[in-house]
Amino acid sequence: MRPERIPLFPLDVVLLPGTHLPLHIFELRYRHMVRRCIEESSEFGILLALPNGVAGVGCTAEIIEVIKRYEDGKMDIQTIGRAPFQVTELFTGNPLLEGRVNYLEGGDEPIAEPVEHELIELFEACYTLVFGDFPRDIEERNSHGSALEAANPGIALGTGPPEPVGCLVAGMGPASAKSEPNACVRRWERPWPEELMGGDPE
Repeated sequence: MRPERIPLFPLDVVLLPGTHLPLHIFELRYRHMVRRCIEESSEFGILLALPNGVAGVGCTAEIIEVIKRYEDGKMDIQTIGRAPFQVTELFTGNPLLEGRVNYLEGGDEPIAEPVEHELIELFEACYTLVFGDFPRDIEERNSHGSALEAANPGIALGTGPPEPVGCLVAGMGPASAKSEPNACVRRWERPWPEELMGGDPE
């Protein structure tokens, strides 16, 4: 069971479940946080930093590899998004920001097979139009992560469960989360696959 109170790392990025995020850790407070997470095999939360604070929703990050340790204590790490959450209370009394969070449910619910196939086909078409290249095999990546390992040699994947295909689709494409950070919440409110395909959710 994940803890209700977690350390928070505001960044100029939105992390989604199943997506990788390499980080260069140089501030002392975050170096302490990373060491503690490694020792306790725990996760920390990543929130989008805003001009007047932080977004109200975020995603936990699991440290899956320490890529490099520097003599001055800095580190390069590889993380992967795990559990989406909503912040209910912020604790700002210490240098390291912490928050009490509610984990968002529904992201691990199975998608009907016809909907999943249509979602994958639409994403592949959009990805190819935008980036001029065909995306990695989402179904293979979703089932056992071998595509990720092939594309990221030397990176050990974490032991968490496979991520829903919708989260992988959202995380691999260009996002508009900065203009609407709370849109992340809707990805875990059913029926979000139909919404991604242009349907009219109830």
